[in-house]
Amino acid sequence: MNLRWEELPFCLLTPEQQMELKNQAKTGHYQTGNIIWSTDEPGSQFLIISGNVRFREDGKPQSLATLKSGDWFGDLLEFSGQFKAVAKDSVEVVS
Repeated sequence: MNLRWEELPFCLLTPEQQMELKNQAKTGHYQTGNIIWSTDEPGSQFLIISGNVRFREDGKPQSLATLKSGDWFGDLLEFSGQFKAVAKDSVEVVS
């Protein structure tokens, strides 16, 4: 895993926490338009390492928000309705 451990938020972790993350986390790469996360398929949390992610309501083209490197999204968010996180450009995430 090629994370920038000296940069936020990873530099805030203890060496033990960094090791645990290295051993358990997975990286994912997504291209423009790929769905990264959906309320239809729960079970994950993501940290954006690089790129931008559009957060939108399912079936609607406009974005509710654009998330960037360092932002978290996923199942910890509590929403009423169906939402998706879609790659706005080339995106790398850790889950």
